[in-house]
Amino acid sequence: MKTLTSKEIAELYQTLVEKANSIIMFWDKNGIIRHINEFGADFFGYKHNEIIGQHVMILVPDMDSRGNDLRMLAQNILDHPEQHIRMPNENITKDDKRVWISWTNKAIQDEYGNVNEILAIGNDITELRRIEDKLRIEHDKLKAILENLNVGVGVTDNNGNTISLNKAALQIHGFKHESEMHHSFLKYVQDFELQYPDGTFMPVADWPSSRAVRGEFVRDYEVRLVRKKNNTERYINYSVTPVFDRYGEVTYFVFNMVDITDRKMMENTLLSKNQDLELVNQKLGKFNDLLENLLYIAAHDLKGPLNNFKMAFDLFDLMKTKEEKLELIERFRSNYIHLEKTIRGLTEILEIQQIDKCHIKTIDVESCLKEILNDINLSKEIDINISWDFKNAPVITYVSAYFTSILKNIISNAVKYRKKGEPLKIHLESWKRRTKMVVSVKDNGIGIDLEKNGKDLFKPFKRFAADVDGTGVGLYLIQNMISENGGRIEVESQPGNGATFNCYFKEYKLD
Repeated sequence: MKTLTSKEIAELYQTLVEKANSIIMFWDKNGIIRHINEFGADFFGYKHNEIIGQHVMILVPDMDSRGNDLRMLAQNILDHPEQHIRMPNENITKDDKRVWISWTNKAIQDEYGNVNEILAIGNDITELRRIEDKLRIEHDKLKAILENLNVGVGVTDNNGNTISLNKAALQIHGFKHESEMHHSFLKYVQDFELQYPDGTFMPVADWPSSRAVRGEFVRDYEVRLVRKKNNTERYINYSVTPVFDRYGEVTYFVFNMVDITDRKMMENTLLSKNQDLELVNQKLGKFNDLLENLLYIAAHDLKGPLNNFKMAFDLFDLMKTKEEKLELIERFRSNYIHLEKTIRGLTEILEIQQIDKCHIKTIDVESCLKEILNDINLSKEIDINISWDFKNAPVITYVSAYFTSILKNIISNAVKYRKKGEPLKIHLESWKRRTKMVVSVKDNGIGIDLEKNGKDLFKPFKRFAADVDGTGVGLYLIQNMISENGGRIEVESQPGNGATFNCYFKEYKLD
């Protein structure tokens, strides 16, 4: 192999420098261009002899396109060469065309460390900068669009750690500024709880990000987002889009978050209103059924007395003697009493429908019983012994007027249907049974033949003892008030052996 001489090496080096597709330039400590290769001179639009000896700043505009002052650039490079080893810079050609050059600067120093020359090697990156500027403009546009979207947009890495959130996404999570944002998925889990739309706890494995990381399809995934710090909650609809690299690997995920809290609140309000309306419709249906029954009963029970009245009026004028007329008046009285009882029973049924169920309170059972006994005003002629034991359930939360009316009707019936010539005993007791409170009223009266009358026991205007005064609506009202409020009533009885009424009350909860 031939060994090159020093002259040949210098010529080869000169050829490489001149033919290189890079700008190669030497300029001295005074900023004077001492050498530039042919490519460099052509690039800037100068002939070789035009540029040699010129100050290097003829290649640099006073101000770059971003408004930066470049007039001291050459001096800064000489003073601080270590800060300018690699630098992109905006330059200018002979015809004032702006170009971008990526410079690599090498300071050539004397034996004392003083800079004598700068070797500058530059590559044209004008097109690259134009592309970068265009991308930057598009990025700024996209960022402006994202920041003004009403939809939350977030980006996470392929492990679910947050990279960025737009303004709407920050607001959804209760963050005032991006600096408050949690980048770590673990920190996010510590500060937030996710729930299913029905409010039940959602395990982390079911979170949108967890499902996305596992490669699952996540679209229109509704969750309840609860921030533990202040217990605020939002309903969010999530959709997740994976972004892949050229090898088909997921690099990050884009989350779309739509705050549907207002919509869900409206849906819940509408559902509640519909439920209320359904209850009203049910009540109206029951009330209409009641009215139909009452009209039938009224027509049936009033028809007889009214016909009797008509017949009596027709006969009255035909009666000759005073005695016959007095006998007819007595029949009038009997029909009147029957008519009055029917009307009073109808009135009681209608009045009970008007009670406001909103008057719910905690009732002391013993105090309520004592008030009832005072109201009933029991005759001193009645030999009666009333005892009670409410220690297992001393209070009940219920519609006050209903509870009072139920106990009053049962006790009044016990008094009406007592055995003649025998002391009346009534014992009341209360206890808890699962979700109900039970109040039991036991007497030693004449009892009820349940085999014969059980199916009609709670029907209105049904009376089971001809010699007992009453309207026949008491048991109907009791059963209606208890069942309408989620409870039930059970009766134990045999003829001659008294009766026990076990009332199962479903208690209310006070707000």
